Amino acid sequence: CEPARCGDGILALEGEQCDDANADDDDACLSTCQAARCGDGVIFAGVEACDDGNADNDDACLSTCQAARCGDGLIFAGVEACDDGNADDGDACTNSCQSAACGDGIIHRDVEACDDGNGIDTDACTNACAAALCGDGIVHDGVEACDDGNAEQTDACLSDCSAASCGDGHTQAGVEACDDGNQEQTDACLNDCSAATCGDQHVQAGVEACDDGNQEQTDACLNDCSAASCGDAHMQDGVEACDDGNQEQTDACLNNCTAAACGDGHTQAGVEACDDGNQAQTDACLNDCAAASCGDGHVQAGVEGCDDGNRVDGDGCDQNCATEVAGCTNHSRWQRVDCQTGAWVWSMNRAFRSLGAANANRVLAAGCTHGNAPNTCSLDGSGWVSTQTFTMNGCNTNWYHIGGRHTGNCGGHDGDRYRLLVLNADDCYDY
Repeated sequence: CEPARCGDGILALEGEQCDDANADDDDACLSTCQAARCGDGVIFAGVEACDDGNADNDDACLSTCQAARCGDGLIFAGVEACDDGNADDGDACTNSCQSAACGDGIIHRDVEACDDGNGIDTDACTNACAAALCGDGIVHDGVEACDDGNAEQTDACLSDCSAASCGDGHTQAGVEACDDGNQEQTDACLNDCSAATCGDQHVQAGVEACDDGNQEQTDACLNDCSAASCGDAHMQDGVEACDDGNQEQTDACLNNCTAAACGDGHTQAGVEACDDGNQAQTDACLNDCAAASCGDGHVQAGVEGCDDGNRVDGDGCDQNCATEVAGCTNHSRWQRVDCQTGAWVWSMNRAFRSLGAANANRVLAAGCTHGNAPNTCSLDGSGWVSTQTFTMNGCNTNWYHIGGRHTGNCGGHDGDRYRLLVLNADDCYDY
């Protein structure tokens, strides 16, 4: 007889749970004659996937002697970040037992809007797993021109993520003076987004009358963008002869911007004596704008009887422009001599002591009232005497007694009355 032992195939010894007479540790009976069980540290072939002999559920072998796997609901320490035991890839733990994270290519439900698993921040899904949208501060390639992440409409990027440009209706600070979003060149903002100003070559409706873009003051549009007009003090080339900017009609430039000229009807101060605007030479103003006067050669109607251009008597028109009657016949200021005297014929100027010289120089006189001599006589009883009588003055110094018994210097006759005397029918003159 042999003593009973573990491995003899006989379940006899106290403490044996089994005895299969072999030394295999991977069957139902261990070589220690103990029944194989999970946790005994020996893998039961075909029954256990593993057996690490401990009760830890966070290592590679679970306490159920099953190999730790993703989805078993137990977190494999150092291998799995999580394990929620389900196949839902959209919750906080992915089906690969990793904590859901932006960039893992899986959309975390209610947390992520998208997750394309790439590191590209400019596609439809940002690196923050948010759907690309205007205003997120990231330029979406092919979709957005810019994205500065703000709602400002005055910077380089508009709130619709288009690049600011002239004509977009938004004034870009520091770049544009204005932006009205239209193509009008006649409003307050030009197409280049500069403020409309006088001199920009565009006529601002309701503000400017014209705008030719130059600094010329002699064309049809002035520098203040008002239309050139007579009276603006700027002479418009080819249109105005002058423009002095005032309403004076007596200076060198008239109110219609024509140069003052004789005949324009306006008397130019310091230049013209008159200007009646007509070509008549018989009124008070001559064609050369000089005031009509005796001796100018033009007979002023209603004022002068004649005007021969001189102030000389005896030529048919006297010095006062009265017509001289030719000869003595019918002359209203002369009458025929009606008596003869042997004395009392005088020269009123001793330089002319003969009858002929005194007559030719119109200094012949007749009469002497204090000698009771009539003053209508001549030495030979012929000739003419003036119808008017005069008082002798200067006898002692100037007069000379011609012919008759008293030939010689005059003396003592001042105060006597006398008449003018001429000898021939054509010698009468105005006096």
